[in-house]
Amino acid sequence: MSQAETGTPAARRRKIFLLADALGLTRDERIELAEVILRRDLVSWKQLDDAQVDRMLDVLEGAAMVIELQRQRR
Repeated sequence: MSQAETGTPAARRRKIFLLADALGLTRDERIELAEVILRRDLVSWKQLDDAQVDRMLDVLEGAAMVIELQRQRR
């Protein structure tokens, strides 16, 4: 079972905000990213249901891993 599946919905929601901040995403960039990944219009991340939060968590964790791997290669 993945970490996304074991945390509470509120904890996963907090984590996507923390990861987005760590990746340097602005609010507008967060909205745009979610719209592209989820293929829906959004005004706020508060509109995301639990499944969508899990999807965004997968995306942001993956991006963070890629960035870390690239950093280690330098």
